[in-house]
Amino acid sequence: MSVTVRDAMKIGELTKGTVIAGIEGLDRAISYIDILEVPDIEQWLAKGVLLFTTGYAIQEKIQDQLNLINSLYLNNAAGLVIKANRFIKEVPKEMIELADKFKIPIILIPEHIPYVEITHPILERILSNQVRMHLMRDRMEEIINRSELLPERIIQDEINKMKNGLKIKSPYVITLFPFESDGQLNKYVNVNQIEKSDKMIGFKSEGMFVCITTVDSDNWRDTIYDIMFSKSSSDEKGLFCLTSGIINSFQELKYKYMLLKKNLNYLTKIPTIKKKMVYYYDVIHYMLIKEVIDNEENVDLIKKALKPILNLEEEERAIMVDTLYSYVNSGGNKTKAAKEIYVHRNTFYYRMDKLTRLLNSDLESQEEIYKYKLILDLYLIIQNNDN
Repeated sequence: MSVTVRDAMKIGELTKGTVIAGIEGLDRAISYIDILEVPDIEQWLAKGVLLFTTGYAIQEKIQDQLNLINSLYLNNAAGLVIKANRFIKEVPKEMIELADKFKIPIILIPEHIPYVEITHPILERILSNQVRMHLMRDRMEEIINRSELLPERIIQDEINKMKNGLKIKSPYVITLFPFESDGQLNKYVNVNQIEKSDKMIGFKSEGMFVCITTVDSDNWRDTIYDIMFSKSSSDEKGLFCLTSGIINSFQELKYKYMLLKKNLNYLTKIPTIKKKMVYYYDVIHYMLIKEVIDNEENVDLIKKALKPILNLEEEERAIMVDTLYSYVNSGGNKTKAAKEIYVHRNTFYYRMDKLTRLLNSDLESQEEIYKYKLILDLYLIIQNNDN
């Protein structure tokens, strides 16, 4: 998989380096390497660069040093390697603090080490990994596409040839993790641990990390969760893994894989999904909802039911939708609902009185509560799709 700064610290002469800042960013992925010895390097920076410097171009002004860290952050760079005691005798604390804030690793290396003794082994590893990843992706996609046509045993054998010691067998599950960059993938998924496992195989495909895991215990869910999210808690909206139910045959591989892919993008737009690991059969109700909102007549019906609220000014409309949604999700418990959206109980009661008049509805009724919960779930999904 991708080479991270953490990985690079174990390669060649960079093993003699010392991380002095940005330690939380060590899982940033390195795409390429560049050298800074001119003052206008910022315009050439790109995502994933591990930048080397003696500090010559930024030695005089602290602001130039801070600007460099800021530019590395804005360009989602991998990190900064500085030759110690050349032009910057001591890295300023302001530079270290900013790098810590932005989680941009700064590594000091002894001044006697030639760059090539660091850069060449890293570039060699990056190239080797890229070739291996492309080959694995192409081969796995080929196996998946042919899985409906081949005997069970042949498919299993073909998968197990993909890496040494792999012992994938059915029953198994498929997990998909959508990601925007290698850095994000490495932040949330323990890719190296998956590579070492004899019961899991993972590969990147079309902005997704795909993992196939043998199910050989009752706690398989915990095993996958611990690996996929072992390093960091996912706090990004719409970022989660989607895992299939247990699949008993490799001849179902293509169908189940395509089913997950088809629904993954849709599920990431649902605001009520808060879990980091989503299991397909736990969210089948959203699949049913999708069938409803794919019909334009149903969408019109939903908006018509909420028309008195939707006709309000934008700010008040948002408040009233939020209030009603909190109320119906609490099962009609106003005190609980008020706490959920952090408003005073009296304010919440006032809003509910207004909603009752607007909708001409008995919102104390369990039937009306159920109706508006369903309508609002559908409406919010429609809104996310529109956005």
